[in-house]
Amino acid sequence: AEATQNMQRPDAQGNGTFSSAMKTVAAMEKRKIPYGIRMTVVAESIDHLEKNMDFLCGETDCRTFQIEPVYNQGKARQSDFVIRDIDKFVSHFMNAWRISRKYGRNAYFSAARPWVVSNRFCKAFSDALIVTHQGELTSCYEVFDRNHRLADDFIFGRLDPVRGVRLIPGKRERLAAKTASKKVGCRDCFCFFQK
Repeated sequence: AEATQNMQRPDAQGNGTFSSAMKTVAAMEKRKIPYGIRMTVVAESIDHLEKNMDFLCGETDCRTFQIEPVYNQGKARQSDFVIRDIDKFVSHFMNAWRISRKYGRNAYFSAARPWVVSNRFCKAFSDALIVTHQGELTSCYEVFDRNHRLADDFIFGRLDPVRGVRLIPGKRERLAAKTASKKVGCRDCFCFFQK
């Protein structure tokens, strides 16, 4: 877990962040603050997923782990981070899931949530306020800068240091309407209310 965290999430100076991340976990646990851990899997770390899950279950009180392959965007697109063998990811995910169950914990992948009944793939659109590194507000974790082809649809405002949250009037409502109109073609799908 330490090598994976330090490789994938260095600080601005390139130093590892494992120690500070674990101190944050310890502080939250001491204060009994519930939290989850998101594990982003890249090509270089995929073979360590089970070991990392075992470590996190054994060394933390975290109850829920979200395991996601790295998105093919930003720095990942320009590096060797992207996982090209999806079957390999699925195999490692299932092994990590079994480990989490052994500890009485929950692990999931956003595309493998059969218990979810929803009109949306994720709840970021309705239940999250995502601030990009440029101070813009987006309704999707994958659309995190203006270079993304869907930026005009998903970036709906800005976090202004002086005036606070500044929304583009009607932007989220237009996206909701667009999403609803696109779903009409999926009405007969068996997983219509899961994605």
